[in-house]
Amino acid sequence: MHAAQGWDRRLAKASFDHGLACCSLGNSDHAGPHTDHGCGRSGGHAPRAEICFPCPDPHQGESGFRAENGVRGGSGILGDPYRIEGWEIAFPHGPSGGAINIIDTDAFFEIRDVEVHSPGSIGIYLNNVTNGRISGMRATENSFAISAWRVRQVTISGNNLSGNLNGLLIAHSADINVSGNVVSENAGQGIQVLGSKNVTISENVASNNGDMGITSLDCDSLRIVGNIVSSNMNDGIGLRTPFRVTKVGDIIVIANTVTDNDWGVFAARLTNTSILDNFVARNRVGISLGSYGLVAHNTVVESALHAVSPVGIGNGTWSRGYPEGGNYWSDYAGTDRCSGPLQNACTAPDGIGDTPYPINGGPQDGYPLMRPRNTLPIASLNVSPLAGDIATEFVFDAIPSPGVGTPVETSLVRWDWEGDGRWDTEWAEGKTARHVYEQPGTYTVRLDIKNPAGLRSTAGNRIEVSPDLTKPIVTILSPSDGAILSSRSAEIAGTAADNAAIERVELSVDSENWTLANGTYDWSGFVSLTEGPNVVYVRAVDASGNEVTVAIHVTVEIATAALGGSALEWSVAIASALAALVVGLVIAVRLRRRRKP
Repeated sequence: MHAAQGWDRRLAKASFDHGLACCSLGNSDHAGPHTDHGCGRSGGHAPRAEICFPCPDPHQGESGFRAENGVRGGSGILGDPYRIEGWEIAFPHGPSGGAINIIDTDAFFEIRDVEVHSPGSIGIYLNNVTNGRISGMRATENSFAISAWRVRQVTISGNNLSGNLNGLLIAHSADINVSGNVVSENAGQGIQVLGSKNVTISENVASNNGDMGITSLDCDSLRIVGNIVSSNMNDGIGLRTPFRVTKVGDIIVIANTVTDNDWGVFAARLTNTSILDNFVARNRVGISLGSYGLVAHNTVVESALHAVSPVGIGNGTWSRGYPEGGNYWSDYAGTDRCSGPLQNACTAPDGIGDTPYPINGGPQDGYPLMRPRNTLPIASLNVSPLAGDIATEFVFDAIPSPGVGTPVETSLVRWDWEGDGRWDTEWAEGKTARHVYEQPGTYTVRLDIKNPAGLRSTAGNRIEVSPDLTKPIVTILSPSDGAILSSRSAEIAGTAADNAAIERVELSVDSENWTLANGTYDWSGFVSLTEGPNVVYVRAVDASGNEVTVAIHVTVEIATAALGGSALEWSVAIASALAALVVGLVIAVRLRRRRKP
């Protein structure tokens, strides 16, 4: 519905359904038995250790930024904000407030890389705060992923706010930046802005939501730029003021891709509304302007009804005049044989239709364009290989078609490696990228392409990443197999190789007790041997835990090389000497007895 009364009721309900009760975060030193207050788990790719905690006072302001509330660090000043990061918070039954609440503070803070699942409750709730940033968040199954009331100078960037009852709500706030988020597949609204000013909504994806993709009510100085808004059940972009009110809106809607919604762009009871350079396609209604404003240089194609201007709630202007022109309409049936402000100089065409394009409801586009100023860039990609393991370097090659009149090399691309809605790279001109996945699984890599006009499109490709099952290779270079050693302490040296990375090389003389060698790819270490035959084992282990063991046989003979001769020869010599000594002593005794008188 487009009835303003219905819109007011929905927002009023949203504003009063939640209270201020707080279930905040804990830390790893605050483990305890499970309570109904909820649990957080410390983050990272490794398995997360579950911790539980009680609710602190929700009205504590800056004093609530404490370790027991999940704060990892920071001092709350510019350049060193309080940091809440790396948590996964799951409430089986949501609290009356939010999983993370920040209330009544102007301290600098940042919430990043958290996951929140809080059915029936709010993921992050902000009220009367300034100087905040939320990034890298993944929120599902919440009543609102983020709800921000009376906040200033807050940035919400690079989050995935999908699969909730509603995505993002900003109410009665100012100086807000919402950029690079994926807000999709929510049962109700995607991005809502209520009674706010100086808000920029840029380069987000708002798609497949059960109501509107991006919508505003009673806002000033609102910029909606470079978003992809598609397949929403109601408006793609909806702009309104309260019923029976006409407001100076100062709203700019520029360079958005708006496709496959019920209404593409809907604006009512506003002034100073500019709808420019958007690509609007396959909506039931392309653009509806019931406001005083400007609609120009848009490309509107393949919609059941391309343009509407409701009677009695404002008449907008549908072109920039001559020679800048109006919009491109794919169902325009006119011709272009003439030129000039009156299209009466019929000596040569000028790219503008000779007759106006009628807008349903009365007005007209006096200078319809014969060709689009910009068309939607088409994103596609090649992936090589499509399957590999965690040691595989995948190569991604973007194959962009940036649109009419735009060289491919001028387009920009960025990548989301895991398909989690959070862009992993910045915009860049390079069309080829490489990535190695640390964990096995099925991933949908996503490509985002943007042409110089700011229009964007995305593409994805699924890849399979299996565990690394390739064993490393280890070689013993010295001593050689079968060597005879003259010392019980021997240095063992060699090399190792792996398709990914060698984690360690170990030595043993009994295959049970191991010592760490120095180095990995070129390694060495000492072992203690026993006299006689020995077996020396060398084991190499790679980063995935694959291992291989090799062995050599060596013999230790304790040499007496300094005096010459073998051990047997020396034994015979000593025995002979002792015998000679005994014989000598016997003869000496006998001679002495003969000399006695």
